[in-house]
Amino acid sequence: MAFTGWTALTFRRWMGAIPLFWKCQLGGWAVYTILTFPLKVFLWGTMERAVALTLLRETFGFVGTLGLWAVYRRAPLGLGRPVRLGVVLLGMGLGLSFLEGLCCGWLDFVARPPSSMGVLRLGTVYFRGLLYAVWGLLYFLIRERIKEASRAAALAEAKAQAQRAELLLLRAQANPHFLFNAFNTILAGLDHEPRALQPMVQGLADYLRYSLRHKEKAEALLSDEFEASVNYLTVEQARFGADLETECRLGTAARHALVPAVLVQPLIENAVKHGMKTSPMPLRVSVMADLAGDGRVCIEVTNSGEWIEPASPGAEDHDGGHGLGILRRRLGILYGDRHAFDVEAGRGQVRVRVMVPRMSAMGSLA
Repeated sequence: MAFTGWTALTFRRWMGAIPLFWKCQLGGWAVYTILTFPLKVFLWGTMERAVALTLLRETFGFVGTLGLWAVYRRAPLGLGRPVRLGVVLLGMGLGLSFLEGLCCGWLDFVARPPSSMGVLRLGTVYFRGLLYAVWGLLYFLIRERIKEASRAAALAEAKAQAQRAELLLLRAQANPHFLFNAFNTILAGLDHEPRALQPMVQGLADYLRYSLRHKEKAEALLSDEFEASVNYLTVEQARFGADLETECRLGTAARHALVPAVLVQPLIENAVKHGMKTSPMPLRVSVMADLAGDGRVCIEVTNSGEWIEPASPGAEDHDGGHGLGILRRRLGILYGDRHAFDVEAGRGQVRVRVMVPRMSAMGSLA
């Protein structure tokens, strides 16, 4: 029993390592050969002739469909244009069937009397042409299913990354260092200017409220993201006082654009953290968001100071809250090459520009 279980497990692992195309190709032709062999025996009269015809025709069919696969995988075809696809599949199928007839015609002539040869060969060419057309249709159907599965997997991974970033946001807000600085600033001002602390306390409360409200969401309105970022800067301004100057501007056209949640805050956190290390005082941070000419959402965060390269691969993930590394990966998963993430540094300032397509719903783009 143990040997049987080991054999079954080994077989499943071996099958799992075979690409889906080859499973379908090998399995499909094996099933077709078995099912049509009795018909060949009936039409051609003897087992020997049926075996010879099967070896020749099905070998040709197997190799021929590999040629179709090489063409289809590079051709600009898809299920989105069914008429064009149908014409191409039928044309390619009949063309391959005609070529097969030329290669296998001598065997048909030997296997059947000449009187029945014309009708039989014409019917075979037509049938095999339809067979190759159906093979092509199945190829595109399976390919589309694989693409859908890949998109679903990418979406699931993007959601997982978003949840990870949101958890990091909550941890950054609630970690002792962040709260220690915020509360120390509040305590220091209670005896001197308690009224001046009201914007900071309100900003901190709004910031935490936003994070809790969006903890289960993968996307958010850009206006909400922007407001949360302004609240973050309110807390930072209360900490640093005259050493931090900020400017925030959100274009009216971009207010209702949906973007991935926790998109703006990592850029601002990075600007403040590293700007304080490299900029002459006061540190100037500018946050601008609007729609670009191509309809994408454009977010720019500029700070005085110098760009600081991560000390090692992945260092961004742990330095400066979320880190730009996590944000880059999230955008890459969501948008691929449809987004831009650019850093411009020089002349005493650093500008990080992010451009993403607007989202109408999670995973679908406007």
